[in-house]
Amino acid sequence: MKTSFPSIKTFGILTTEIMIKKQHFRKTVSFFLAVVMLFSFCSCAEGDKPETGKSSNADISVMSYEGNVISSGLYAYILSSKKTDFLYIIESTYGSGYATDSESFWNTVPNDGDSRNYGERVISDINDYCRMLLVSDKLCLNYSVSLSNEYIDEINSAIDENIFFYGSEKAFEERLKPYGLDIEALKAYYEREYKIVSLKNVLYGNGGIYHIDSEEVNRTTADNYVKLKHVYFKGEDSKALKEKANGLVEKLNAGEIKFSDLQKETEDGFYESYPDGYVVEREEYEKSGLGIKIGEFAVSEIDGGVYIITRDSLSESDLTEYSEATETELINDSFYKLVNQYFPLIEANNEELLRYDIVTAEVFEW
Repeated sequence: MKTSFPSIKTFGILTTEIMIKKQHFRKTVSFFLAVVMLFSFCSCAEGDKPETGKSSNADISVMSYEGNVISSGLYAYILSSKKTDFLYIIESTYGSGYATDSESFWNTVPNDGDSRNYGERVISDINDYCRMLLVSDKLCLNYSVSLSNEYIDEINSAIDENIFFYGSEKAFEERLKPYGLDIEALKAYYEREYKIVSLKNVLYGNGGIYHIDSEEVNRTTADNYVKLKHVYFKGEDSKALKEKANGLVEKLNAGEIKFSDLQKETEDGFYESYPDGYVVEREEYEKSGLGIKIGEFAVSEIDGGVYIITRDSLSESDLTEYSEATETELINDSFYKLVNQYFPLIEANNEELLRYDIVTAEVFEW
């Protein structure tokens, strides 16, 4: 995924200590598609009819592989479901107002070297997700993968919640009709989603056929994360600030002062913060931090001030804190490499796919 979202995360509770990713893994299905999220299936505007852009025949095959099919009705539902996932996670992570369900937002092209707009990127990832569903259907048969009782209970709970919301099974069935689905078809789709999770566990989880061991996880974490500490000085005279910072770096290198003592003088406090510990992306900060070795110092002019940045070694607690995220990325990356081999074998109805529009697709309530 190449979307330009903040890439620097706060580490711990100090604004003067930052953990950043050195690099991202090769493309996997985007983060908002890799998570099973069963939202209440109801329109944000009560009484509105879904604008799916789909064919009047909901049984038209959009994609197929080895006898398994994604119908036009199911594809329209997935489009709305994953669009909702995307908007929900962006709002939850970066705050309300960061992304809006508007034509202008979906047509926005982030400045990150990828010429596609948000809408094109989401559609591309949704298509990959549908391909993943089809391949997983086949692989689940090959590896005799079945759903756990826990997953079955979660699926039944999601169905029951929707029935409760609409007042009866009949009313819920009516709500599903515009997509050419019924309760059993929706339940079957939920099962396909959870089978992806189950298949990943069978292949790459603890005790899996291709289990990723803790040594590889720790090694990858150490290779991909960098811990930086900094001191920030603000002021209008940038030349004087830089001279001050360079002078302090000379003293640090000479051992005349300690960085821990210098941190007490930092003038942080104006960070634009996001939920879950995200801070505003500062490319120069990241560039400076990645350009130094452990124990070295860098001076960087950012945000009307000057940073003295140093790189610190990762502790055991750091490796523990980030190992779960690393393991998840390794599993997702390995799984995507596996299923991607089958993508050229999938038959796609490109004419039908062109009928779908991310802008007019319905957003479900969360």
